[in-house]
Amino acid sequence: MEIGTTEATTVALKNVLEQICQIRGWKYGEIWVPDQDVLRCHPAVYMDTSEIAEFRRFSEEFTFRAGAGLPGRVWMFQEAEWIENVSEQPAIYYRSHLAKSAGLKAAVGIPIIESGEVKAVLIFYSDQIQPADEQLIAALKDQIQSLIFHSI
Repeated sequence: MEIGTTEATTVALKNVLEQICQIRGWKYGEIWVPDQDVLRCHPAVYMDTSEIAEFRRFSEEFTFRAGAGLPGRVWMFQEAEWIENVSEQPAIYYRSHLAKSAGLKAAVGIPIIESGEVKAVLIFYSDQIQPADEQLIAALKDQIQSLIFHSI
């Protein structure tokens, strides 16, 4: 499975992000895909409010190497990662100043893995500080895998 940027794939992935965000109460969802040695922001996005649009616009300009930032760590370690409050973690979350301006707090990154390789990293954000929730992470992984593999 390759996660391309065709219109059909982008629409399908937007629907996946929207379903997960609305069911779980996330305010923003984004996808990062490998492009050689960096992750790039995929065009598919979900925002529940226009106040997040500037965060999105700046995020589209970012790339992450393996191990760098939340997307890069999820990519490198092939494991989900939760940050309680991204707006207060500039050392580990490189867009913290942008997240703070957008009112984003908790974030969870989930890898999409196929044949031992990360095909994408999905990241969801809340406007509330939230401690890590392993049961929620497990449920998200299952839900994402099911929706992604049935959508594209």
